[in-house]
Formats: sequence, structure tokens, C-alpha cells
Amino acid sequence: MKRKIIAITLCVMLCLTLFSVSALAARDTSFEESLASDLKSLGLFRGVSDNDFDLDREPTRVEALVMLIRLLGKEQEAMSVLRYHPFADVPAWADRYVGYAYANGITNGISATEYGTGSASAEQYLTFVLRALGYSDRNGQDFTWDKPFDLATKVGILPDIVDTEDFWRADVVSVSYAALAAEMKGSLLTLADTLIYAGVFSRADYRTYYRGPEVFDSAGSGQGAADDPEEYRFETIHYEWEWLDWVWSYDLVIPVDAVDYYKSLERDRYSYLTGYSSYVYEPSDDEYLGALAQMFMNTAEYYGRDEDDAVYLAIAFVQSLEYIPDDDTLDYDYPKYPLETLYDLGGDCEDTSILLVSLIREMGYGCCLVEFYDHMGVGVLGDDSIDGYYYTAGGEKYFYVETTGEGWEVGELPPDYIYESANIWPFL
Repeated sequence: MKRKIIAITLCVMLCLTLFSVSALAARDTSFEESLASDLKSLGLFRGVSDNDFDLDREPTRVEALVMLIRLLGKEQEAMSVLRYHPFADVPAWADRYVGYAYANGITNGISATEYGTGSASAEQYLTFVLRALGYSDRNGQDFTWDKPFDLATKVGILPDIVDTEDFWRADVVSVSYAALAAEMKGSLLTLADTLIYAGVFSRADYRTYYRGPEVFDSAGSGQGAADDPEEYRFETIHYEWEWLDWVWSYDLVIPVDAVDYYKSLERDRYSYLTGYSSYVYEPSDDEYLGALAQMFMNTAEYYGRDEDDAVYLAIAFVQSLEYIPDDDTLDYDYPKYPLETLYDLGGDCEDTSILLVSLIREMGYGCCLVEFYDHMGVGVLGDDSIDGYYYTAGGEKYFYVETTGEGWEVGELPPDYIYESANIWPFL
């Protein structure tokens, strides 16, 4: 097999870069400074200098607009062309942003010739972020621009730390930070997922620098985790499987609360249209998948096997899981998140395929989901040294792997599907 890691390195700045003014009142913004530092590490935020995020003042209307454009993943498009706008009070650095927004009907000025140089309120900025998440205030469809607070709280973009009365750039940082983990309207994908797909930042950087909305617990918001860590429930799941005539075993400690959370989520009934990406790319279980993937790599190294053997070990592990069909009362497939499949010790073909793809990606190998009309398997990126059936995508060969049953070799395709067409969903 050929190891292949493709990192998305294109980053878009969510920078707010106007002039520094004096603080309106005494306020400790050290917590927001730490959030701004995280966002800066992601390439999402900067201040007036390398050491000054300028958080102790109100954001301007132009700054709020620029943030919206970046949250929409449209900065490159906005900056590519100088478009007309009629406003005489827009600073030169923001001409392209305002021109893009004006041309696309995103926002208007306060008059025919003035965009407005005043401050942006909490209502205005929350409205911008809700729009970025796909919600509409047009004709009061989802909310009204002057009363966004209920919806903002519901979708998780309004931490308790935010001061909606004296709304500062520090509050912009908190809202923006929380918004990355918020789900898009009608989707299981988060805003961060959509920005990753748009090339705004890489998933590797997101995992490294983003601490999640739970970070607001340390600021006294009380959102997210339980107040007492002892209230968390954990369960040790024991696995045994065969590979190379040996019996292997491993114990994985899984938080039951996390499993309950995943099971409470509404299934994406149209995930077959997006290649089940919302299940593969879901970041909250990366810690556990990463630990399992690392175990496979460490085991292969310990026994003197090469890196590719770690993938074969993972394949044998997933193939050993029990086949558990969906509930017959459902009128649609019920895809499981990887952590659910690990906790349940099995699932149907899509569940084990999603799990295997997630593990292979964690190990740094290219892979894909292979979707037939009534079945699903996995493809592993390989070269001509491998025999068997493969599918091509983007000029690369993905050798088929069956996940529902033990003993299937890489490149071995069940006879019933040799002449069947398939959709290929690569995950690099």
C-alpha cells in the first residue's frame, strides 16, 4: 500500500484590523486573549500587531462584515476582484470586502452613500454569524435581526461570558470561537467542517489548536461538561481478533456520555449524497480513534512489521466486529458514528466501513468509501504491487476491502458486486 497524506494548507484570515482605541471600561480580557491566540494559530484572527489583539473596544460595522465574509469562506472570492460600491466612508483596505457584500446583497449601508463607521452591536454580529450558519432573518424566517439571542443560544454561539450590552472585540472572539463547533442549519456538519472543505484551514490544524466549546466552562459559563468530572461515566470495551494466525486483544476506555450524545443525534438521512462525510469527519471522537490507530501502528512496529501492516491489522480488527443490522422498523439506513460502532462492538456494512475509513485516515493513509446500491465497503489507496479489484478516483487506485466478515483480503471483492457500479467517496 502507498501511504499518502494530503494536508490542506490554504488558510483564510478572520482578521479584524482597524485602529486601536482606549478601553471603554476596566475589564479582564485575558481569557478572550487565550481564545484569540488559538484562532491566530489556526490562521483565523489577528490584532493590530503581533502582540496586541485589541480586544478591549467595540468592533466596527466594517469589521463585523469582514468577519462574516470569512465565516462564509468567501474571502478569496471577495479579494479577487475590486467591485463597485457607492459608500464614501469605507476605508481603502475594506473596499473589496464591502464591494463583494454590496454586489451579493449581503448588506447595505446606513444611507445611499454611507456604509457606516459606527460600532457593530451584539445583535448585528450574532445576525451575521447566524447567517453564516445558514439561518435567515429575511421576513423573520428563522429569527429577526434585532432579536437573535434565543436562536444564538439554542445553536450554541452565545456563551454566557459574552456581554451583549457592552459588546467588545473580546466578545467577537468568544462568539466566533463557539461558532466553529456549531452545526450548519439542517446538517450534522459544523461551521468548522464547511470551512475545512472550503480550504479555509486544515483539519489537522483544527485538531491541534481548537479546544472546543467546552473551553468556556473554565470561564464560568457552565456550558458543556458536567460540573464534577466524577460524574462522567466510562466503560472499558474489550476486543479480540485474529491476524497472521495470532489472537490479538485490546481494551479501549470509552465515555458512555459521548456515546449517548451520538445516539441522541438525528441521523443525516441524505448522507449518501455527501459520501457520509459528516460521520467520517466528525472531530469529537478523534481522540479515541487516534488512540486506536496509534495502537495498531505501535503494535506493527513492536513486532518488526512495516507501516503497511498496521493497516492490515486495523482491517482485521474491524472485520472481527459483529454484523448488527439496522432496526427493521426504520425506513432508512441508520449510519453510526465510529464511536458508536466501537462501543456496540459492531454494526452493519456502512457502520464498519465508516469506522475503518476513519481509522485508516488517522493512520495517514488515503482511503475511500465504496458505495453500492445495497452495500458498502472501503477502498485503500495502493499501487500495482497489490493484486485484486480496485476503483479509481482522481487518477489513484483504491483497492477494495470488505468489512462485514473475517478473512477478506485487500482486493477481494464479493462475487455479487463484481459487475455492480459503485459511488466512490475518497478521504485523503
